[in-house]
Amino acid sequence: MKKKITFMAVMLAVTVIAFAGEPYGSSNAPGQDVSPFTVNLSTLPPPVNSPIMGETHERGRLPDYAIRDYIAPYITPQVDNPSDGPAIYTKGWAGPNQNGWQPADADIAVGPLHVVVVTNEQFHIYARNNSLSLLQTNTFQNFCNRPGKSLFDPKVIYDPWRNRWVMLVLEKEGLLSYYWVIVSQTNNPTGNWWIYKLNAHVDGSTTTSNWADYPGLGFTGFTGNDSTTVVITSNQYNQSNSFQYAKIRILKGKQLFAGAPVGWWDYINMQDQSGNKSFTIKPAAQWFSTSNGTIYLLNTKSGSGSVITVWRINNPTWWSGGISITRQSTITVNAYSIPTDMKQPGSVRVDAFDCRTQDVTYMVGKNTSNVNKAFLYTAIPSKYIWTAADTNSVLNYYKLNITDNTVDVQGSIGLTGFWYTFPKPVPMFRSPYVGDSVYIAFTRGSSTTYAETRVISHDKATGFGGSVLIQSGTGHYGGTRFGDYSGAAIDPAQNGRAYITTMRNRSGGWGTGIGLVSPTVITGLTPNNELTPKKFELSQNYPNPFNPTTIINFALPTSSKVTLKVYNVLGEEVASLVNSNLTAGTYNYEFDASNLSAGVYFYRLRTDNFTETKKMMLVK
Repeated sequence: MKKKITFMAVMLAVTVIAFAGEPYGSSNAPGQDVSPFTVNLSTLPPPVNSPIMGETHERGRLPDYAIRDYIAPYITPQVDNPSDGPAIYTKGWAGPNQNGWQPADADIAVGPLHVVVVTNEQFHIYARNNSLSLLQTNTFQNFCNRPGKSLFDPKVIYDPWRNRWVMLVLEKEGLLSYYWVIVSQTNNPTGNWWIYKLNAHVDGSTTTSNWADYPGLGFTGFTGNDSTTVVITSNQYNQSNSFQYAKIRILKGKQLFAGAPVGWWDYINMQDQSGNKSFTIKPAAQWFSTSNGTIYLLNTKSGSGSVITVWRINNPTWWSGGISITRQSTITVNAYSIPTDMKQPGSVRVDAFDCRTQDVTYMVGKNTSNVNKAFLYTAIPSKYIWTAADTNSVLNYYKLNITDNTVDVQGSIGLTGFWYTFPKPVPMFRSPYVGDSVYIAFTRGSSTTYAETRVISHDKATGFGGSVLIQSGTGHYGGTRFGDYSGAAIDPAQNGRAYITTMRNRSGGWGTGIGLVSPTVITGLTPNNELTPKKFELSQNYPNPFNPTTIINFALPTSSKVTLKVYNVLGEEVASLVNSNLTAGTYNYEFDASNLSAGVYFYRLRTDNFTETKKMMLVK
């Protein structure tokens, strides 16, 4: 949640299977139907950015039983090398920037004619044209008619079974908690939407004071009258922010996509094989049909571990009976552990997250014996010790064969001195799908590189390719919370392509990058890099005062001969940081004053057409 808000008592009854000491049950009943209201985007008031908020308390803490000091066995990651693995082609655009909330919580979905990106706490609708032009943007507060309320953790999907868009955003209001489910009435997201307000603090007929956090949003389908199911998951926390249990809510697509009153089933208190309550169960986005719309979900072990648990919900659309949940398997994988905080230029660090489950995709493809199998794809960050002085975060990728309950592919990639975090994989969807190649969106940063949006490819034959930059980081955004997740979505209109988005560090507030990724050369699209400045500019150093290092940032709209020098109060030159020809762009230089005395110093940027001087303070 993002700020203190007013208590309002609203309750709707649902029915739940609560597993008292059991990992799964066999029957339950639908919850009370809830009707939506209709919103036309063209009638919304203009968005108003909230004042910059402090770091949020969402992404509730790990359970008390989580293993925090576990160090994974020594598994050598593949080193990120541009010459390795499958080649990919990209176009990149600067995505939405900070609007008041921290962090970004960026997610993305793609339809035949549109791209939708959600962030805290806004949605952004783009045309799939040459420049990815922005068509609509507004706040979830306006969309849900909740001015001044705390709406957070947005998610978005495009359901290819019904050709509709679904957005999910959470709200916490005192003792109450809500899932806001927002459904497009057609495949055009700029038109009318149905909006459902579903209680997240009610488990069955029992009202709790627990609130929902860190959601998952998935879908499944098959050929039949009730062909689609939408699945919501969340972690439930009490008012002391202590983890209580994971929750699964199943919505019937036949109702949801008709704007009809919608009912649901809830499952809570799932347990891992260890006997601990499951944490952060995530549903799959399922692009292939399953028997009666079977739903697959998975979760990593809370904190650190070496297993992934696979869940299965049978007959989710058969509301007259037969629906059941099963802990299908516990699969041993390469171990994972909680990363250290990500270094950034200067003295600031940002949160590199823990190892809770990221988003999941379901596909059917060929295994190494050319036999069709069902697969789940996910990736998480993990601590890795390159040397005694270099402990950071690598990217762990897992492709699980859930037909045989085995690992089909797994691997780690990283680079000494760099943190790889907030990964989101999607298979390279082709028809027919062969099940080997994936794209993985992630954030990368280091002590010399502000956190940036990148993408990498992987296939079974050659492993990881070299990662590709989509949008650079430009400076400290002013906070230390990062993530909380990234977005990657299969493009249903272009064979083998995907769109991705992640948070990145940016001066004056976080930013995002949007990328189109393809196995073949992309033509006819114009990338947009906000790093090409509109004017010459010299920024105030950060931090200031400093000891002993600080970052000096400057911008060049055109190529120029550049000098950047530091002077003492007597006008004597004490350091020359730049003396060369530079192309247009934004530059960051670290000034190390270890050998200088405390006091006031001046730094001067001089180009062919611009000169500016600023003051800084060294303290010791």
